[in-house]
This record gives sequence, structure tokens and C-alpha cells, in this order.
Amino acid sequence: SKFIASLLGGPVSFSDEQLERSHRNLGINDANFDEVARLLKETFEDYGVDESDISKIMGDVNSRRRIIVSG
Repeated sequence: SKFIASLLGGPVSFSDEQLERSHRNLGINDANFDEVARLLKETFEDYGVDESDISKIMGDVNSRRRIIVSG
């Protein structure tokens, strides 16, 4: 996705404000966030992404929990 590409330094970037605005009305709770994060991590592992890259990406994803979780 464009968000993941932005975490990896790609040409697309999303501000915290854009992420908050786009998730605000979705009612995402901690359990939802955890499930998506788990699936994302498993997908990276299944495709052989280097563990150090996975760790960085997941750290970036988790650092935005407060912005995405609203329910």
C-alpha cells in the first residue's frame, strides 16, 4: 500500500493528520488494530522480508496506534 511504501521511504507520504482523518469514523479499536498488525507482520514474514525491515515497519505502524484507534 501507499502507507507501507511511505514507511519504507517511498515517494508517497502521509501526515499523521491525514491518517487520523481517514480513520476517524471507522471505529477501529485496539483488537482491530492488533489483528491487522499481526496479519501485516505475518505477510512480511511469509514473503521473506528481512526481520530488521519488519521490525522497523511494525515499529512505525505501532507508533501510529493512537492516531488510528478511535473505538
